[in-house]
Amino acid sequence: MHSEINLLIEQSTEYKRIYDQMVTIWNNSTDLQKLEHLDNNDAVLQLETKLAELKHPTEQVNPEKSNFKRWIAAAAAVLLIGAGWYLLYQQNSKVNYLVKTTGGTIDSVTLNDGSKIFLDQFSQLKYPEKFKGDTREISLVKGQAFFKIHRDTLHPFVVQINQSLVTVLGTSFNINNHNRQIALNVKTGVVKFQPDADRADGSILHAGTGIIYSEIDRRQVILTADNQNSQAWLTHQLQFVDASLTDVCRQLQEYYKVKIVIAGNISAFKKLNATFKDNKLNDIMVVLQNTYPIKIKQLSSDSIVVQSILK
Repeated sequence: MHSEINLLIEQSTEYKRIYDQMVTIWNNSTDLQKLEHLDNNDAVLQLETKLAELKHPTEQVNPEKSNFKRWIAAAAAVLLIGAGWYLLYQQNSKVNYLVKTTGGTIDSVTLNDGSKIFLDQFSQLKYPEKFKGDTREISLVKGQAFFKIHRDTLHPFVVQINQSLVTVLGTSFNINNHNRQIALNVKTGVVKFQPDADRADGSILHAGTGIIYSEIDRRQVILTADNQNSQAWLTHQLQFVDASLTDVCRQLQEYYKVKIVIAGNISAFKKLNATFKDNKLNDIMVVLQNTYPIKIKQLSSDSIVVQSILK
């Protein structure tokens, strides 16, 4: 058959043109595995039927040329039908991404699988309009978010944070992506954290634990105790259990976005056990000043000094 085709191509420029077109179509069909479900025999049969209907009854047809025409036409039908299915497959596989950016308010996004994501102020999330494929992948571009993920053991949920990955099946957790530092706190379930998306190794974190990862020096700190205030930006509640005054000031600084300077030695002060809900910073500072031997001085709207008065 190949020798007959080559002979006809040499004898006719028209046949060569058709043959070259078929070769081009074939070479551009890069994903033929997606077309295995096509019924090639049926396509050939339909083309031969059409050719029989169109053939002029008095036309003298060279059998070899007729066979070649049928072969070319049938092959064209198979490839063109396949190309149509391939284009449809590509269109259906295309993922349409959406971007959610918050300003000075907290907002939320509900994904098409039922998962819900709460975004802190000045944060950005990139996510698909509809999940497709074996995984559910989104990206926390910047800022902070709390995730409540619908459980689906067949489709792991993956969060990309710069070059790092967080993978879960169904759980709730908080991620803070700020100043090239990632803070991950797991509220429920199990989470895998990979500092480098290109490497399979990572840390397995269970509920009540977390990790802080620096992208600058690639240093990781595993948190074995739950940071009860990692979702304070969402719940508006600060809870301190046996917390040192130094730790209290650090968390107040982070939550209220102010600078708190500690003057003097406060390491020997007793631990704080207290819960604050929707309180102003000044109200909390008054409580601290009445609890500890300290003096609070407001330097500016975003700068406070906590001064020990013990000698």
